[in-house]
Amino acid sequence: MRASQLCGVVVGMSLLAGCSTAQQIPVVGGLFGGPDTGGSGSTAAGSGSAGTAATGTGASAGGRFERQLAAEYQQLAWFENQQMQDRRDGGNFAAKATAVSAGNTAAPEDPGTRDIANAPARTELTTERQRLLRLLSDGRTRAPYEAAVAQARYDCWVEQQEEGHQTNDIRACRAMYMQAAADLQRALATPTQQAAPAPTGQPQYLVFFDFDRAQVTDAARQTLSTIAEELRGGTMGSVNVIGHTDTVGPDAYNDALSRRRAQAVREALVRAGVDPGRIVTAGAGQEQPLVPTADEVREASNRRAEIRFR
Repeated sequence: MRASQLCGVVVGMSLLAGCSTAQQIPVVGGLFGGPDTGGSGSTAAGSGSAGTAATGTGASAGGRFERQLAAEYQQLAWFENQQMQDRRDGGNFAAKATAVSAGNTAAPEDPGTRDIANAPARTELTTERQRLLRLLSDGRTRAPYEAAVAQARYDCWVEQQEEGHQTNDIRACRAMYMQAAADLQRALATPTQQAAPAPTGQPQYLVFFDFDRAQVTDAARQTLSTIAEELRGGTMGSVNVIGHTDTVGPDAYNDALSRRRAQAVREALVRAGVDPGRIVTAGAGQEQPLVPTADEVREASNRRAEIRFR
């Protein structure tokens, strides 16, 4: 998987899930663009096993952590299957999403069970997993959003490191996890964090789009359903939706495309029961890439809408 195309990440998908297509994650949803074309918009599917990652029944199905984590894994699975044609990793993430949705505990990936040739990287992943597990012990209940994003970003890093041949993507995925872990640590240091919005400097959710498309995918609707539930619950005031594109195509075209993507997310939230008066949309065109690229480069991670609570 190209982590630079994905997220950032899921994410949060829940991860991710991750541009011209709605995706997460993560986030972290669709992925390739400028004037973007194509993309099936179907949800992730595929064979595969969650291996040692999904075990037991310790998680409480339906909690905010579980819902967000499932959404992150769904976005990662969708991206791997639909965009990267990586059935093994897509199936693994899909299995984890299913396990979490069913009320099972999905632990962060164990690098000791993965074929990671780089010994120093494997050691760092092991150390970070231990730290993450400590953070998750409180974070699942006290900072569920940040906890789910951190776990999904870590799993994205493990998957990239096991593939081992895309140095820039490994670095990007590692950096996203480190940022997510820092956000989780800060959240746990703030007693009222559970009731507070996520940090305003970063999007709480990313929805990705297919190349040259502004249609919300089935996978992205899972994430938007989670957002709508939070907004209907009254814990968030309003939401900003900002559409983005990659660098393929004329500026004017991409400006319009980014606005259509933001509007598509708004319409999906309204259909899910959110008061339209609480949603503000804008388009940034290609000027604020999640992954910097040269001009005329199809970059899945840049075809996105960012969603921030206010």
